[in-house]
Amino acid sequence: MCKYVCHAFVPAFMLIAFTASTAQEIHLQYRFEPGKTYSYKRVISSNVTSTLPGQGEISYEQKVETPVTLTGIAAPEDMVGFQYLQDTAFVESSSSLPSAVDFPSIASLVNHVRIAFIMTPRGIVRSTRLLDSLPSSGKPMMYAAFTDSAIAAWVMPFRTLPDRALKEGLRWSVNQSDTISPQAATKNASFKNSTMITQETGEYVVNGFEEFKGMKCVRLSWDITQDTESEMEANNMEMFIEVETRYEGSMLFAYEKGLMVHMEETQSSTQTTSVTGQQEMVVPTSTEQKTTLTFIP
Repeated sequence: MCKYVCHAFVPAFMLIAFTASTAQEIHLQYRFEPGKTYSYKRVISSNVTSTLPGQGEISYEQKVETPVTLTGIAAPEDMVGFQYLQDTAFVESSSSLPSAVDFPSIASLVNHVRIAFIMTPRGIVRSTRLLDSLPSSGKPMMYAAFTDSAIAAWVMPFRTLPDRALKEGLRWSVNQSDTISPQAATKNASFKNSTMITQETGEYVVNGFEEFKGMKCVRLSWDITQDTESEMEANNMEMFIEVETRYEGSMLFAYEKGLMVHMEETQSSTQTTSVTGQQEMVVPTSTEQKTTLTFIP
């Protein structure tokens, strides 16, 4: 009789211990050990539909699979840093406008280009620096879009972490705005001035605790809407861009390691680009994109 009681007691005790350990509040912080390399696999699938003056509606589909390595670098006190480097991106694309398939994107231009990030432990980026030059695309006009913030937004693999202690079932709302003046990330950029205003609202939820490849993790999900307004001058033209984007996703964060180990996010956006000057046009665009990021121990 005792052996059955004892055997039943062991898993019950383990369950109580696990429940007690995850009931406590935890704080999430990124930690990158200088000189240590962290490997990830990143997959981005996107579908873009746009209406161009004189050409009607065009569509563009792309899937990008990229091996990514992050190497911890020295950072100022109370900051963390890493060097981003992606190997050759495997890109599949198709378009109703054949010439669009050959148009270079940030996905391919940052292959083998080292990019240094300094950020707070929560993941708020304080500085971004290209350590290598971007290759020439042969299409100077496209460099108008290559600001430091545009490249940082593309390559930055992580979301900002919560500014509060977490426990299962916790949910909270966000409502924040920011104004920045992006700078050219390359000497080939042709814009003169640029301003970007963002407004973000939505909700985060702590779904629970689980393990991922032997690491204790918290699962966090979000449903966020971001409105962005940008102004830019380039080649005697002025561009005004309005974007509304909805982000729905979840991540597993290994809180003892300070690492995001898995993330899935769906992004839906509508954009209106108004151009005045030598050319005048209004270009509406809609985008559906899914991103997965997985840590490789």
